[in-house]
Amino acid sequence: MRHGESVANETKTITNLPSDSTPLTELGREQANKLLEIFQQRRIIAIYTSPLTRARETAEIIAAAFGLEVEIDDALREPDCFTAYK
Repeated sequence: MRHGESVANETKTITNLPSDSTPLTELGREQANKLLEIFQQRRIIAIYTSPLTRARETAEIIAAAFGLEVEIDDALREPDCFTAYK
């Protein structure tokens, strides 16, 4: 799944650097909770996320409902588009 809407989505800013700390918006939190409604009908045993704040926040909303810890994996972070193609 993709993260919920973030402040960067609102401002149309590309933010995928390791130092990114762009949080979810209120709509983004609502979107994560809507996903939670779908996931509650399934058996979830683990949740993995990229280290980016918006992805972590989305995963934490889902994980909390299942009593799970979020596993952060840097391999899930999209490439740094500012330096990847220089």
